[in-house]
Amino acid sequence: MRAETNPDRDDPLENDRFLLELLVGSSFAYSIVYAFVNYHASFVDGVPASISILYAAYLVFIYLIGRYRILWMALLFYAGAFLSVTGYAIALGSGFGMHFFLLPVAVGAPFLFRGDRLLAVATGALPVLAFCALLVLNFSGTSIIVSDLEETASLYLRVNAISATAFLLVEILLIATFLNRTLERLAAEKGRNYQLLCNLIPESLLGRFLSNDRYLAYNCDQAVVIFVDIVGFTELSVRSDPNEVVRMLNDIYSDFDELADQFGVEKIKTIGDSYMAAVNVIDQTSGAFENAARFALDIVRIVSERYSHIGVRVGMASGPLVAGAVGKRRIFFDIWGPVVNLASRLEKLSAPGRVLCSMELVERLRPAFQFAEESNYEARGIGETPAAFLLGATGTG
Repeated sequence: MRAETNPDRDDPLENDRFLLELLVGSSFAYSIVYAFVNYHASFVDGVPASISILYAAYLVFIYLIGRYRILWMALLFYAGAFLSVTGYAIALGSGFGMHFFLLPVAVGAPFLFRGDRLLAVATGALPVLAFCALLVLNFSGTSIIVSDLEETASLYLRVNAISATAFLLVEILLIATFLNRTLERLAAEKGRNYQLLCNLIPESLLGRFLSNDRYLAYNCDQAVVIFVDIVGFTELSVRSDPNEVVRMLNDIYSDFDELADQFGVEKIKTIGDSYMAAVNVIDQTSGAFENAARFALDIVRIVSERYSHIGVRVGMASGPLVAGAVGKRRIFFDIWGPVVNLASRLEKLSAPGRVLCSMELVERLRPAFQFAEESNYEARGIGETPAAFLLGATGTG
């Protein structure tokens, strides 16, 4: 079981742990194979095999370190790879081809340390400089480690060149695979973020909002505002389990959202146990007023069928308003104007299981819908207001 390290989740090294451990593991396997080959080679004195075994043990050590400190693991792996390859190249000579292994080190290091630009540049440039120096200076190697090197230098040059190239290709493939998965995750995250924004701001307005420095406002000449209040929910929430209360409220609002999608109604927001929606706030469409009425009637019907222990009051009004998206930390889409206040007051004056409409809206909905007799209501902050209860569709419009 991996020890808990409390890493910074934004650290690219922590995200690349699997890739780094894979590099350490493959280097360990190659060191063991390399030690075996050198041990049985007649022209090698045995020192390179011993060095390979020591390097393999060193890799085991840094793997264990990495279980607790991923940065140390990366730094020690880089230092060990660079120093061992450079030391081998100097000891055996350029003709042996060990310097080719500096190229995988140069490619992998900037990727591992990409979280620190200076460190990434330094760890990538150092192996390249060492490779160029070994290539230009053409070291002949030391006779302490290898004897009769000239007879086998060309063979080992080809073997090491092929091995280093294979390491480089595998490394590039791993990095490309990782980057591809990262891009897929970013695309998925971008999609989720876009969907979240669409839940806050109508999708058709999102482009305008994002291109306008997080600010959007416009006038609507004729809109219908709908307020729905869940009657008895406050009392129910006091005596019920909080989880059950939230679950039920989520179910109710999900039903309302489905109806809104069905009738082309734009959900504006929820305030506690109140649901606010509107039509014609984005696009002026034919039949929008009738759809708003059907939406309100279906809300009453669904609540009465599915939630017998609660009821709803609905208030509706039509008229001009201002719509827009505001805020920086918590962006929200909202509507303002006298018609919004009127719809809210009519909801308060309505009765459970009924829809109270302003007379301007009533005139627009007739004769397609039936209404009760007009009455005057005293609306707080507005005064005497004529309104009528929506009874249902007549079937003639």
